[in-house]
Amino acid sequence: MPSEPQPITATATGGDIRIILESGKVSPPTGLTVDTDGQNLSWTAPTDADVNTAYQLTYMSATDFQKQDTGSSSPTALIPNLREDRYNVTIRTTKNGNFSDTSAPLLITRADATLTSVLTNINGFDGLAVDDKCLYILNWHDVLRANKKTNTSASDATKIATTRSRLKSVAVDDKWLYITDENGVARIEKNPSPQNENYTHLVKSLKSHSSIAVDDKWLYIVDYLDSKVVKVEKEGDGTVVKEVVTGLTQPARVAVDDKWLYIIEGKGRVVKASKEGKTTATNATEVVTGLTPPAYAVVYGGWLYIFDQNRMARVWTSERNTSILETNVISSQLNSAMGMATDGNWIYFHAGNTSQVRKLPLGWVRAK
Repeated sequence: MPSEPQPITATATGGDIRIILESGKVSPPTGLTVDTDGQNLSWTAPTDADVNTAYQLTYMSATDFQKQDTGSSSPTALIPNLREDRYNVTIRTTKNGNFSDTSAPLLITRADATLTSVLTNINGFDGLAVDDKCLYILNWHDVLRANKKTNTSASDATKIATTRSRLKSVAVDDKWLYITDENGVARIEKNPSPQNENYTHLVKSLKSHSSIAVDDKWLYIVDYLDSKVVKVEKEGDGTVVKEVVTGLTQPARVAVDDKWLYIIEGKGRVVKASKEGKTTATNATEVVTGLTPPAYAVVYGGWLYIFDQNRMARVWTSERNTSILETNVISSQLNSAMGMATDGNWIYFHAGNTSQVRKLPLGWVRAK
């Protein structure tokens, strides 16, 4: 019979004191790098990897330290929410309670804030949304669809809906496009044949329908004239309208993540409130104040991205920020910027002084 494995050595790595068994030695991964999407890390698995193999990544900056256990043998991992702009990343293999040596550090930094044009010759911009393939633009009375990966003229974009009413706001999910006009909120097909000319409004009961956001179940609507945000089931008939936040001061726009609503008020602040139940503006939590209206915002990866005074900044959603600091600014000189949408890799916005939709990268790159 084979003998039981015997302890052969004690090692210390990163403060961990461990006993490694002869039969439990593991080899380190190699080739740690940032993928071209800027959102994932990948590496080459060791030759002795199997289904019991997993990996532990460590992220270290001047003021922050995080560990990430993949829990999987897959040689890739999504970069977690990180607070700083520059990190040393190391990786080691884990298997049956044992750890390999740690790799040499990979230095990553946030991608440069280089603007790229996506859509040009927009003459009547009113809003935009983005999904995994396309960009959707409100242009006067028309809803346009364009490939988000190529630089296209608005005249070459596909018209998917038109109306006699002035369009106001747009949101998109994996199935539908939601738009607001002077008459209410409509739900339309993203790829209709023919185009949506006589679409039906899902919600018409509010005093106003200023801005919308959507998650996996609900459609959230800003009623500017009634100082509130409401929600309706996006697959419903629109008859059941539930108040979420009331008593707001000039609510202008709304963004949403997996837990919170983020509401921009006209007096220059962003508050957050739970998507569940009902609350008032006085019980909402301030995220940032001191903004100069009009302001726009999207939320992704624990950050709130904001347009304020011709600049784009980001603030941590878990903290209260009394003003936008220079350290928060990621791009400036964005003259007449309007609208914001994100697909997780880029932020898209309308640069009013150029009549273009441009995009700004969100991801990470290997530091030079």
